[in-house]
Amino acid sequence: MPWRRLIGYLRPHLGLFSVAIVALLIGTGAALLLPLVIGGLVGEVVSAGDTGRLDQIVLLLVALSIVLAIASFAQTWSLGVVGERIVARMRAQVFDRLVSLELDFYVKRRVGELISRLSSDVTQVRSMLTQTLTQLLSSLLSLIGSIVILFLLDPTLLLIILALAPALVIVAVVFSRPLRRLSTRVQDRIADSTTTAEEALSGIRVVKSFGREHWERHRYGEDLRDIVGTATRLVTFRALFGGLMTFLGFGALILILWYTGRQVIEGSLSLGALTSFLLYGVAIGTSLSSIAGIYGQFQEGAGAVQRVFELIDERPTITADSSAVELEDVAGRITFESVTFGY
Repeated sequence: MPWRRLIGYLRPHLGLFSVAIVALLIGTGAALLLPLVIGGLVGEVVSAGDTGRLDQIVLLLVALSIVLAIASFAQTWSLGVVGERIVARMRAQVFDRLVSLELDFYVKRRVGELISRLSSDVTQVRSMLTQTLTQLLSSLLSLIGSIVILFLLDPTLLLIILALAPALVIVAVVFSRPLRRLSTRVQDRIADSTTTAEEALSGIRVVKSFGREHWERHRYGEDLRDIVGTATRLVTFRALFGGLMTFLGFGALILILWYTGRQVIEGSLSLGALTSFLLYGVAIGTSLSSIAGIYGQFQEGAGAVQRVFELIDERPTITADSSAVELEDVAGRITFESVTFGY
């Protein structure tokens, strides 16, 4: 996967993309503060019956909510603009390359397949660069931040999280190749169906003239059945991967609940600290589940990225001679002479 080349499409838009990253950092930081504030609400305010302190914490929660809303708006808007610009640039590059290739290329590649690459594959690349990438960063920051805060509150909890690391790596390695392979097959089947539809509709006069409507329906239906079958296998692997990651993530939450619950019963941990621990445990489980889905999307988009770059890198087999001179604007007049044919 040419990640450096893919990230290069973001360079002309670093200003807007930086806005999205800053908004992401602010939003993630505000979200990480929520469990501490809620833990303080339970431990210090409710137990003590301090209504003044309760009002202060509620105002703090309102402020954090406003920060989260503004950060979410800034991130969504800037990424949307960047994504549309990247799609336009990439499609222009693919189209420029396609119109510059000789006819021999179109003998080997069907037009419907190329249209599918130009539309669906490029859109998938846009999603990887904007939505998927920032979602991955958000989940990683939330996961790392929750682990760090739990370690600061109780270093023993870090051992519980680290015990899951080998299992997470093994699951990711096992599922990475099937997800990428099946995703590539799904995109290929979609391209085939697009080709079938393009051929039938562009030659609809021929289809009507020879009464081949039933055959074209059958041919397109076969393509759709292939798509559904391959996509079902992809969804199965994706669901297994997400389910295992969710089980591991919330398994950490169960261990945290067991460990902190015993401390509360023994009197060495307050109810407010228990609430904070559990909320951070939920954040860890949710982040791991989210990372599983995002990782699957990256694997699924890898094939689309590769195919788009293959088209951009395609070179014509017919090239101009090195001594050729480029013509300037040419103007002239063509005169037709009447010719008489005798029989």
